[in-house]
Amino acid sequence: MKKFILIVLALIGINSCIKEEPNGKWHPVKVDEDSWNVTGAGADIVVELLNYSSWWIDCAYGEKDDYDHYIWPSSSNERYDSDILDGGWLYAQVPHDEGKPRLEVWVGANEGGEERDAYIQMSCGDVGKTIHIHQGAQNGFVIRELVYSGWDDVFNDLKEPVTIQTLYNEDPEYYGNKYSKSHIIEPGSSVRLVNGSFVPGESIREHNITLITLADGRQMKFLRDGNEAWNRAFLDSYTEETFRERVEVEGIWTNHIYTTRVYRINQDIVTLWGNGD
Repeated sequence: MKKFILIVLALIGINSCIKEEPNGKWHPVKVDEDSWNVTGAGADIVVELLNYSSWWIDCAYGEKDDYDHYIWPSSSNERYDSDILDGGWLYAQVPHDEGKPRLEVWVGANEGGEERDAYIQMSCGDVGKTIHIHQGAQNGFVIRELVYSGWDDVFNDLKEPVTIQTLYNEDPEYYGNKYSKSHIIEPGSSVRLVNGSFVPGESIREHNITLITLADGRQMKFLRDGNEAWNRAFLDSYTEETFRERVEVEGIWTNHIYTTRVYRINQDIVTLWGNGD
């Protein structure tokens, strides 16, 4: 049986357990279930830690001792205040919230592949536990043509409406700019701009220029490569979140993974712009 190799390695700051024990005196880690079998459609798995208050991920692998495929986690999920491991078809995180200590795993659809395995090594102090996930194959595959890969959500935190428009360049006769539409954002509201489709007038990250017009007619021009403080304060202060879902298409399960960014128009940015900072 051919196995898909998933290798993810994370070094994460050590979390405290219920109480520290001398070396060699830690009790074995207990979980509600340490071996999971899922179908080719994928699954959402929650592994509960039963006898310690916290744990962390050491690594994940598809073949034991296959060190060449170890990779580092790329980011931290602020929403869950946790470190994350992203192996593509398998995504794991340990939330640090008020709920039960647990490991959350998203297993994506096995898109026409053969059976595959992943082993996630968890640790607490001097002891650990390996979580094994085996995924079966699914027959067939679908050809996908996604019309977007996420959104740019722009919020208006001012007490007045603003108008936003994105442009490719300074040339009003440029064919892409001719089809760019402006959007009015009322106070406390937002507009959702599609990303990944390269539609004129849509996402901020796909355009070089973002124009924001205030209620009194003053216009702020944000340039993707601009270095002014007010320019960077708007373009670089977004928050980002990745969404993962499994979708059934003609009886076959496939994965949709897309990212949304949240930008905010607030008084601090307007003040920086007005001061020329």
